[in-house]
Amino acid sequence: MRDRNRSHLLALKDWLAITFSVLALLVSALSFYYSNIRIEDSATAGLTHVTTENEDIVAQVVFTNVGNRQASILEVHYQFSAGDSNFSFGNLARSTSFPLTLPPHELRIVDLRIPIQYVADNYKVGAVIDSQSENLRRLVCIFDFVSLDSRGQIHRTSSTVLFTVEVSPKGLKSLSDVSEHSVTALLR
Repeated sequence: MRDRNRSHLLALKDWLAITFSVLALLVSALSFYYSNIRIEDSATAGLTHVTTENEDIVAQVVFTNVGNRQASILEVHYQFSAGDSNFSFGNLARSTSFPLTLPPHELRIVDLRIPIQYVADNYKVGAVIDSQSENLRRLVCIFDFVSLDSRGQIHRTSSTVLFTVEVSPKGLKSLSDVSEHSVTALLR
């Protein structure tokens, strides 16, 4: 009788060992899949602060890569509008950081520079602020991001309205800081 209980107890120990071994193998296989086989491209850009420096408007942008593959931001363009859907095509934002390569789970802060003179030269695109002074206009800036995912596909993404400048033919009158911190998905 005692041997029968003893063999039953050994069988239970064997089953527990087998169960834990299978669970460990399953966890190991899932871990391998998520880290080596599954591709998740996920990069974002978020504007944090806007200021002026010398002859430039400087927009501080945080790029993050929360995916498990490397992401590249090839270039960033800016556009100005009166706040409607009619955009004038802007230029390439100046920065020595592009092309920017982001390893997985990393972030970088980049200063994008827009010449104030470009804004002043294109002030007529803006919406008139005061009917008595048509020279003072409001412009809304939007960034267009060109990024490359791990499969070699190029993505073009436009951000939402980020900040507003008031300009006249003579130059910049005022600059609003970021009113709402929007985050733009660059790679999905």
